[in-house]
Parts: sequence; C-alpha cells; structure tokens
Amino acid sequence: MNKRYTLAMMAVAIAGSSMAQQVTKPIRLEKAGAEVNRPANTANVGGQRDVVFSEDFANGFDGNNGFGSWEATGPNAAMWRFTTTGPIGAFSAASQIINSPTVGNGFMILNGDSANTNFNVDPPVIVAAPVSWDAALESPVLDLSATPFVEIVFTHRFRWCCAAASPHALQISTDGGTTWPISYAINGVFNANDDNNSAQIRQNISNDIAGNAGSVKFRFQHNPNASHYHWQIDDVQIVELFPNNLTMNDGYVTQTGAGEEYGRMPYPQLQETILMGGTITNSGSEAQTNVVINVSVTNSAGTEVMSASRTIATLASGATDALEEAIAVPADLPDDVYTATFTVSADAEDNDGSDNTFLRVFEINQDIYGADGIGNHPPGYEILSSIGTNSFTDAADGLVVMNYYEIDESVDVYGIEFLSTANTQVGGYVTVSILDTADVFGNIVTNPIVESVAYDLTTDDVAAGRVRVLFDSPVTLSPDAYYAAVTLFSNQNAGRIRILDDATVPQPNAMTLIYIPGDQVFTNGNGTSIRMLLSNTVAVNENDALEGVTMFPNPTNGVVNVRTTNAGTHNVEVTNVLGAVVGQTTFAGSTTLDLTELAKGVYMVRVFNETGSMVERVTVE
Repeated sequence: MNKRYTLAMMAVAIAGSSMAQQVTKPIRLEKAGAEVNRPANTANVGGQRDVVFSEDFANGFDGNNGFGSWEATGPNAAMWRFTTTGPIGAFSAASQIINSPTVGNGFMILNGDSANTNFNVDPPVIVAAPVSWDAALESPVLDLSATPFVEIVFTHRFRWCCAAASPHALQISTDGGTTWPISYAINGVFNANDDNNSAQIRQNISNDIAGNAGSVKFRFQHNPNASHYHWQIDDVQIVELFPNNLTMNDGYVTQTGAGEEYGRMPYPQLQETILMGGTITNSGSEAQTNVVINVSVTNSAGTEVMSASRTIATLASGATDALEEAIAVPADLPDDVYTATFTVSADAEDNDGSDNTFLRVFEINQDIYGADGIGNHPPGYEILSSIGTNSFTDAADGLVVMNYYEIDESVDVYGIEFLSTANTQVGGYVTVSILDTADVFGNIVTNPIVESVAYDLTTDDVAAGRVRVLFDSPVTLSPDAYYAAVTLFSNQNAGRIRILDDATVPQPNAMTLIYIPGDQVFTNGNGTSIRMLLSNTVAVNENDALEGVTMFPNPTNGVVNVRTTNAGTHNVEVTNVLGAVVGQTTFAGSTTLDLTELAKGVYMVRVFNETGSMVERVTVE
C-alpha cells in the first residue's frame, strides 16, 4: 500500500544536532534569493540609509572595513579561507561560485568538500571517513552605541550534507565575543542537498543589542553536524534601519495543504481548499500599527478568483508574523496561469516599498501534472539547477530521479516528460516509471507499478530541451500517492543526460528524491521537471521501436536466446537493477546469452541498432 508523506517525513532518516546555551531564531532569507525582485546589496540597501560597517573582503582576513581584521575560530578554524575561485571537491564545482556584487576581488569560503575529497583519483571521490566541520568567521569588535537600530546584510551561497538541520548560523555577541547567546539559523526554506544559488540575507539585530551595543561582534558559524558542501560569504554590511519598513518575506501556495507546491496541476486533483500564506517582518526601527497581510489570486486576465487577508494591531520592531489560510477553490477553475500576489501594508507610509510584495504562480492544466513551474515564474524569480548522470560518482548509469505526486481522483497516466539542459547529449537513454511510495521509502526502486521501454534520446529531444516517453498502455492510478521516476543511462558517459530542477519554490524534503545505484534513496528537496502526462492528445516524441526481436525463455536458468528477423548487426547490452552493464555483445540474426554466472534476479536486456531499440526485463532464477 502507498504511504503519503508529510512535511515531517523524510525518505532517509538523518540525525541532526542542536546547539546548547543559545537562543536559536529563524533568519530572514531573501528567498527566492537575491535573484528575485529584490535589488542586489549596495552601499544604500533599500534607499538612502547610513552604512555603519561595510566589508567586501578585498584584503582577506585583514579586512577592508575601517574597524579591524577578521578571525577564524573553532576546532577547524583553518577551513575558513579567502579565495577568488569557487568551491571544488567530490560534490562541488568551481562554477558554483557565489554571485555577489564584489566577487571579483575575493570572498570568504568554508569549503567542506575540498578537505573531505581524495584528489589522488580521477574523478575525485569522497574520503572514507568525512569530517563534520566546526569553525567560525568572526568580525572585529564594533561600537554600535550611537546607531543601535541596525540590520546585518550579506550575500552568501551555501549547500550542506548530510544532516537534517542546516549547519549555518549567524551569531551575535554583545561582550566582545566572550559569549554568543544569539544564534540565527541560516537555512531559510532550504533542505539538505539544496543549492541556494546565492541569496541576500538581511537580519534585524536591534533587539539583540538593545542596551548593550558598545562591544558587538558577529560571526558566521558552521556547526559540526555537516561535512559537505560549501559556505561562501561576501559583501557584509551593517545598515541603519528605516523608521517604517515592512517586508513581505515570502509566500506559498500549497495545493495539498502539507507544503507541496505544484507548478502545474489538473483541476480534478485539487482539494477543496488551497493553503496560502506568507511571513512578514518589521524591518524598521518603529513599531507599526494596523499591519495588513493580503493575498490576491488573479487569472491571466487580471480577474481576482481567490483572496485572504489578516490584520495585526501592532507589530514591534524586529518582530515577525504571518498569514496562513485555507482558501476555498472556486468550482471548475478553468485552465490558466494564476498569480498569487502577497502584500503587506500599515498605517505609516513605508520608507522602502520595494520589498512589500511577493509573487507565486501556479497553472491549472488538464494534460500535464508537474511539480515544477519552469517557464511560468514571474521575471526575475526563476532559479534553475539540474541533476544528471554526471552529478555523482558511480551514477553515470542507473541514476533514478523522481517527483512525488498525490492523486485525489483516479487518473490515466500515458507517460512522463522531463526538461533537459542544454548540455544534455545524444547517446544516452532513459526509462520512465511510476513507483509506490512505500517501496521508495524502503529504498526499493526496482518494483515499478508501470515502466516504459528504453528510450534513446534524439537530436530533436536535445534541441527541444524536452523528452517525452509513453508507456506501452496508459496506467490508471487510484487515489493515493506515487513517485514519477526517470532512470538515466549515459552508456558509460557516452551521452550525458541532465534534468532541469526548479529551485525557485521551496519544497518538502521528499518532494524530489534520487537513487544512486548501489547506494540508497536520498532527498533532493526541489521539484524537478519530471511531469505526468495525463492525456493521449499530448504530443509525444516517437521513439523508433526495434521490431522483429524475440527473447526466450523468460524466466530462465541463465540461458537466453535472442532472435531477430531484421538484417544487419545488432548490439546487446545487459544491465542489472543498479544500472551497471554486466554483459554485452553484437550479433546478426541470432545469439545466445549466457547469464548463468550472474546472481539470481531481474536484468534488463537491451537490443539496439542505428534504427531503434527494445528492452525486455529478464528474470534469472
């Protein structure tokens, strides 16, 4: 039986750790990042405000701020380094460099991957016993007595593994660094293995230093509960607050009410209500009265179809609050792209209105059910990443990438599509399948409810950036929860395949999962572009099936006869359930495969030539 997951569930149990003797608070994250409609950090963030402290790390640890030098502390202090290049390691690449205004003159990095990687092999691999790092980057001591109403602003890029909780924290001291009683967890809306693709953080510290602002230090603390990947810091400022400044931090539209946000969804799969909400912060120095949080959902013509609001009598400086409401879905909501606009306002005129609005978009579509919203996000919001056959060691063949889907009304699924990156190559192939959630949570990906034959990527697929694969016949899914999966085969790196990943919208940990051959299921967090095709009217790429091929017996004790009525030479490739090639040959007319040396189990036998291919699952008993 399938098993629906909740926000609290994860496909893999990962032990986290917490910090003692500190007050841990959520931090305000400009997610979906500095790449959304928030301006990049400048000397006057949000307008003409006094900058109390500014650091671009042009002089590394010596500082370029007029107050003093930086210091790396902690058991692994040496992990903090000044650099001008991006992270490197078994799971990181220099291309993942921070996108900050002054990246060209250098920045600070804790490169966990580099120190946990064996570079003596090609490609580099993780060391046998990776270390979890404990190190901090500490600011000079600052006297903020004359300017106690301030916020810390900085740009960062981070990714971590392998713990449920983020190891990243911004910590505040008011006794020159003797104690660090205030800790802001910097994970925002991200999960383990997510790449935040650079973001700007703004944190009001006025309440933290109130009455004791003469000896302030702050630090970027990497806590010892994660070993990979990296944390990059640049362009750090302390900026005076506006008197009146409310911020709409984020907004969400979860059609299931449990955190999942589907970018494309057929009307019959909607529940009676959609849970919508967002958080706000009083980023100004003055308390605000009659604070109104509002969400308005409009169709492409601008007509409002849903709305909700909440009024807060008084919101203190630095305080955070939220709107969350289950909004009734109108009957027969037509196919369209809908925009949810979240806004915040108050009695006083806002000194910086640039951050009073946040947008979310979703599509009602009867033909395609998709977790991602790629192509529909508002300009400046969309953040893309990718995952594929060259993402992990030993995952060139047999990497399984899957998206979670809830089915509320029975539906026929005709196949699966995914969007591919520009550097995907011809030469690889895929199979698509529907998996039982209970199997997936048990690390079983070899028992599909339905699975396609192998599909060879074509030049048209690569040019279009989209791959569509049909099942032999549509499968009817009853109300429950499932994973739509794509298994990637690069033919031993002959044809790289990469799937676009929508990092714009935060998703629950188990929304997208990956299975690395020979390992286990891991969380990926974001919603990839793996979509269910729900209509036979959806155009599907025609893969030339290789006809005239037969295999027997099946099941077998190890001997398999392969026959073809076609002329010419054919290739045969045998792979195990992990995607590893365990046998291959060529033949013309007929051949006999000897699989007696293989372990009992299921194998995929693929026969192909220049005109097409076919795959049959063969059971060795």
